[in-house]
Amino acid sequence: MRKPAAAKTPSSDIDFADPSWAAAIARLRLYVQALDLPAAEAEALIHAALEQAHARDPAEPLATAMDALQALLAQREPIVAGATWSMPELHRAPMVPEPLNRSPLHFFLHELVQPAVLGALRFLTGGLRHQRLLLVITVVGAGALFQILR
Repeated sequence: MRKPAAAKTPSSDIDFADPSWAAAIARLRLYVQALDLPAAEAEALIHAALEQAHARDPAEPLATAMDALQALLAQREPIVAGATWSMPELHRAPMVPEPLNRSPLHFFLHELVQPAVLGALRFLTGGLRHQRLLLVITVVGAGALFQILR
């Protein structure tokens, strides 16, 4: 890792002894260093960002300095209108395997009957607790009726 060049101090009355300003400068240097910009351009961006941050809100240097730097970088390299991303957006969902059941009875019960019953319960009751209770009572009653008729 290369060592950052010596900083040109901004001409404003920024207190570099203040730990919050020192942390802001260090964070700006790390951010600009990760962008691999030429040293003169990087120092000019850091200087301008510090000036803007001090003018905007001297009490909160880190957040305002990062915002100012990002705004300066956006002005430097504007986003092209109509540009497309090089890769699709990531959608992270839990990847839990679900057993595949192709039986007609499973399809009938889970795809046709269950949504109809839950829809009817949702219509008859307003709350989720009541729906679960009625579903349990319905299933127990249907199981008992099935055992009796068998």
